Amino acid sequence: MSSYNYITENFISLEQLSTLSGATTREIESMIAAQCLPDAAYQLKGECTITSIFGDYVEEIRQSFFPNSYVDMVRQILSDPRALEDIARSYKQVFYDGYRGYLIEFDAQNYGFHHLFDASGQVSGAAADAFFDSEWEHYRNGVYGLCTNSASIEEIATKEAMIARIKFLMSKESPLSAPDTEMLKKAVDMLDKASAQFAPHEREASSRGKYIDAVNRQYFDGEAC
Repeated sequence: MSSYNYITENFISLEQLSTLSGATTREIESMIAAQCLPDAAYQLKGECTITSIFGDYVEEIRQSFFPNSYVDMVRQILSDPRALEDIARSYKQVFYDGYRGYLIEFDAQNYGFHHLFDASGQVSGAAADAFFDSEWEHYRNGVYGLCTNSASIEEIATKEAMIARIKFLMSKESPLSAPDTEMLKKAVDMLDKASAQFAPHEREASSRGKYIDAVNRQYFDGEAC
């Protein structure tokens, strides 16, 4: 499969997002500008040569592609009576609080994210604030729309926590014990479920290539997901 086919078969264009959600393209662009909807996962840019009996005509094309999950997000924003700026502030707080809860649930304190936790086992402090601010920027810039299945908070937190866990386990100098090997396999499987497949030109350098495919080859019979 080509990267172009991967994108057009697994993502929807701005125009398709508009049709499926009931919002105009201008409304969607306003949602993105207000930061209550993440930006596109992919931007396709290039030149199209149109050939007819009148000769060749070259036209520049630009298309934005979004995850299918954005359809429900746009509908939800459309149905919310609040101003877009107020919706954005609310969504940002939900993102931070939800992410914090998943890091605690995944016991991330003991697997690579200890610097985000305080002495009482809560995710707080300057390092945690900086982490969430950075993750929010990745989210709203469309990064997680590209590298997770639906850009949900659960998938994003799962992706980052499992990558940290995989790196933690693989950093051990001695051969992994049976329990550690089992934990590694579970982390890889959870990452696999949360992660996108990635376009062919991206896969080797992606988190899937580095922490799923490569780890499976090294530890689990060489199978790539």
